[in-house]
Amino acid sequence: MVHVLCIVTRHRTKVSVHSTNGKARKELDGYVKSNWADMFNDPYHPSMQTPMPKLREKRIEVYFDKTHRIGVDGAEYHEILKREVDAA
Repeated sequence: MVHVLCIVTRHRTKVSVHSTNGKARKELDGYVKSNWADMFNDPYHPSMQTPMPKLREKRIEVYFDKTHRIGVDGAEYHEILKREVDAA
């Protein structure tokens, strides 16, 4: 069994394969952390910056919810697919 993480953005689709769902979610969280400032922090309005939630699942939820509120052209999404692997 493998877990395939797909992160779709306006510019690219990133695909990675993991042995567990937890490892896939950890990589997804890394993506969210590395892109948080671009999505939420306005350098011209520092008082309007959105702090990053401490819990991983909340960070992921807040980040992707915001991408959907921006609109179709800016929306990002992700999915983790669970697949059987033939070891033959």
